[in-house]
Amino acid sequence: MTLKNSRLKMVQVSVNAQVPFFSTTMTESSGADRLYQWGTIGTLPDDVLLGIFNSYVCDRLAQTNDWHTLVHVCRRWRYVVFASPRSLDLQLDYGGNQPMTEMLDIWPALPIHIQLLSNDPESSRASNVVTALDSEHHAHVRGIRLFDIPSLLWERLAAVMQKPFPELTRLDISLGDGARAIPDSFLAGSAPRLRELYLTNTPLPAMHKLLLSSSDLVQLLLSDIPHSGYIPPEAVARCLSVLPRLEQFHLQFRSDLSRPDPTNRRPPPLTPRAIVPSLTTLDFGGASDYLEDLVARIDTPQLDHVVVTFLNQLMFDTPQLSQFFIRTEELMVHKEAYLVFDYLSVEVRLPQAETVYLSPLVLRILCRHSEWQLSALAQVCGSSFPHHSTLEHLHVDDTSSSPDRWPGDIETAQWVELLSPFTALKNLYLSRRMASRIAATLEELAGQGVTEVLPALQNIFLQGLQSSGPVQDAVGQFVTARQRSGFPVAVHSWEGESGSDKLSYYLRWMPSTYHLSSLHMLFDW
Repeated sequence: MTLKNSRLKMVQVSVNAQVPFFSTTMTESSGADRLYQWGTIGTLPDDVLLGIFNSYVCDRLAQTNDWHTLVHVCRRWRYVVFASPRSLDLQLDYGGNQPMTEMLDIWPALPIHIQLLSNDPESSRASNVVTALDSEHHAHVRGIRLFDIPSLLWERLAAVMQKPFPELTRLDISLGDGARAIPDSFLAGSAPRLRELYLTNTPLPAMHKLLLSSSDLVQLLLSDIPHSGYIPPEAVARCLSVLPRLEQFHLQFRSDLSRPDPTNRRPPPLTPRAIVPSLTTLDFGGASDYLEDLVARIDTPQLDHVVVTFLNQLMFDTPQLSQFFIRTEELMVHKEAYLVFDYLSVEVRLPQAETVYLSPLVLRILCRHSEWQLSALAQVCGSSFPHHSTLEHLHVDDTSSSPDRWPGDIETAQWVELLSPFTALKNLYLSRRMASRIAATLEELAGQGVTEVLPALQNIFLQGLQSSGPVQDAVGQFVTARQRSGFPVAVHSWEGESGSDKLSYYLRWMPSTYHLSSLHMLFDW
């Protein structure tokens, strides 16, 4: 047979194969010496075999049903495996390739995970899965994943899933366009053991009833929500308030049309906010006024990772979001930030320790035109980003591949609006591409208001600084004016690889967080 260890080395073994074991003895000259002895795998005690099996079946890169191989080696191995189903997390993975009764005839009673990846509602696999969900074996189903399910097939699946699934801990549904909303009677409106819920392109109007019954939920991902599946922010807040174990929450709408009706929009409630005590990760994609209404209703004392993606929006007024960040202690201890312009988006990001890859806070706006990006970022920094009084280090970069995407008629007043809130800033880092954009603004500030914008600034770091040129001349005028005003600023050459360079590489080769959340099924199943 073939075993795979955590390093993915292939080892051919048999029950009677001789392998080396060692014991340790002490010698005066060399300390500990290893004395190897040879024996067969059959001489290993059961607990050692169980440890080897556990490493094998828990390998995330192993095939789903690799434990089947172990039980076919010999009677003893079969006994060890089936004696510890919980330790080895044994499960029967069913994809509809045969009737479920045929699979259950040859295996003991184990938790069942059903998975259907199909866009053909008439296939035999689809029919077998529908039959399995409608059978008496539904009480043993622990996990369900339905991916890319067309509307006709979804009608059949939803019809047989309107009864309780008492052992269900994970539910993952991705529907095709045009599918109907999950009915109010789905899972009989109750999923008491559900821990992970992932819904993609799934209309949600009636889902609050199911969520209100899922008090053990740890991960909740609602992504690519169509406008027909809109769920009001007050309903979401009500659901979060009864999920004491929830750690990760992703709420991402398909378009900015999914937003509160301004004519019926109410002010923030005066009643105490709902506490979500275990939430550590919040990932939102949608309209800013929706997020405003949501965060005004919740408190998250353990939150330490936030990603906010605003969709194609030009005007921002988010005082509730700013207050939400202030109430979250873990997000208010940072003194460094990155402003990153890219071809499709612009964002402000707080770095995590010495890396920018695991940022505790990301505020992203999806828009393409550079002047819109600048205006949107200035508004977001002014209304949502509450770190102005403590931020001391600011990196500004453009990671796009087009050098000509910045028109020459962008007014310096827009850059002034972006930089003005950072009153505590001491060090400004400008990449090669951004130095020329901001240098003109600094030159204009040399004439008037030289200490009104960035009053605490002490150092400017220019990547690839040259001894002469228009950038150096413009910055030089600003430095001279600051020197005369009694607030000197030093200019430094910045030659090494910057954090923004690393971030540029990261953003070019990885999808945005807004899309990454929908890829979980590629790795977890």
